[in-house]
Amino acid sequence: MCACDHDMRFTYIHSGWEGSANDLRVFEEAIKDLKHGFPRPTEGSYYLVDSGYSIGASFLPPHEATQYHA
Repeated sequence: MCACDHDMRFTYIHSGWEGSANDLRVFEEAIKDLKHGFPRPTEGSYYLVDSGYSIGASFLPPHEATQYHA
């Protein structure tokens, strides 16, 4: 799992899971366990996330009607 800033520079990488691991499971571990150092967005900011993630105060997935995969 990776996070990028507006300049498309990586700001966070969470690796070590096998390829068949569910994206949401990897994401939840990264944000729940402080030892991973996931950078929380500042107040009033949010991360754009994949549609497989649930909406939250700091995480914004696309609307379900939006197609963004080719």
